[in-house]
Amino acid sequence: MNINNELLEILSKYETKEFNRGDIIFSTNEKCNKIGIILKGQVKISSITYLEKEETISLLNENDIFGNFLIFSSNPYYLGDVIADKKSTIVFISKNELINLIQTNNIFLKAFLAKMSDDAIEIKQQNKLLAHKNIKDRLLYHFNQLSSKQKSKKIIISSVTKLSLTLSLPRPSVSREISNLIDEGLIKKEKNLITLLY
Repeated sequence: MNINNELLEILSKYETKEFNRGDIIFSTNEKCNKIGIILKGQVKISSITYLEKEETISLLNENDIFGNFLIFSSNPYYLGDVIADKKSTIVFISKNELINLIQTNNIFLKAFLAKMSDDAIEIKQQNKLLAHKNIKDRLLYHFNQLSSKQKSKKIIISSVTKLSLTLSLPRPSVSREISNLIDEGLIKKEKNLITLLY
């Protein structure tokens, strides 16, 4: 959600809370009865595997929303823990408040629907990405997506750790495949800048 001054003024009327890194905002299986809009910070949604290892499902940043797909669902329960990954400021809007806001405020309605549409497209792209079972194919598909989005053959990645999370692959496997792509002359890497050579 692109939060401009108009939207900030609208959101200022709703419950706002601050969380420190590591604070649990919602727990697994907790019912979702409000959406959260991240004004500052970063939030992760994670679950515990059978072997009791924490696995991050997704990372959300400033302007992102969580709970928006659950709140009107017939099964509105969190599939993982929602945790502050950094010190975060979050606005909460209850289901009834959200319905009222959508019905009465055109600015919020447009911003909310745009965000929902963008998120839905991102989920579809993620499904296409995960359809590539081969690590090399998955990496190259993702690089092509970033190149298209950033409109450049030089693409910026935040980190290999976050890249491996996006690709749903172990970090060592991603690092190894990046090295292979460099050796094959398909990419060049300088810190977080990757240049596509194909």
